[in-house]
Amino acid sequence: MAEHSQSRAPTPTVIATLCTTGTCPTVYQTPDGTYLVQGRPVEPASVGIDVPADEALVEIPESLVDLLRAGGRRIE
Repeated sequence: MAEHSQSRAPTPTVIATLCTTGTCPTVYQTPDGTYLVQGRPVEPASVGIDVPADEALVEIPESLVDLLRAGGRRIE
């Protein structure tokens, strides 16, 4: 019987967050150089934006954007 090794996907790096619990808006950078944004989901129709079925809108506070502009990474 052949053994199968389970490789783990590289973990994204926190670029900016407002807390350490993982329960608040956060921006991550992936090893591939793309970004992931954690925020509250927004229904596109409720804000008048058309979004393709394979994409999603999330809302983040202005303070997180300000943190990104300042270089990111505040963790409390």
